[in-house]
Amino acid sequence: MKQFSALCTASTQLGKLSQYSGYLNGLNRWLQSWLPMPLNQHVKVANFNQAVLILHVDSPAWVTQLRFMTGKIQQQWQQHWTSLPKIVQIQIKVRPFVLTTPKAVQAKMQISKDNIQLIESVAQTTADAKLKAALQRLAEHAKTGD
Repeated sequence: MKQFSALCTASTQLGKLSQYSGYLNGLNRWLQSWLPMPLNQHVKVANFNQAVLILHVDSPAWVTQLRFMTGKIQQQWQQHWTSLPKIVQIQIKVRPFVLTTPKAVQAKMQISKDNIQLIESVAQTTADAKLKAALQRLAEHAKTGD
């Protein structure tokens, strides 16, 4: 079996993909290093191809702020990346970021025994059958802690 490093040589497709990924990661780190907080936490470099820089933001709320900065991005780009082509166009697309870290475990809400009894008593006196069944399920769910 080949080692991973052998698969990622510059001549293989996987190697080229790995190099391009590193290239985009470097551009992303550069962009985030000088964008103001908190904007830099909501913008990622998605691609740079044929003088078009494609940026992804995680919410439409950040698009407007980023659009105001496109001139500054182009200016900073020319000063920092002299070996790369000038940016002719900046495209901004809304793409919610996928979290790479596990979600924080949410604490389960606890319903007190008094509130469980209150829910059960409301369920017994309620005329609406659907509401009564829902309240009974809620009380049972609270009792078992599921």
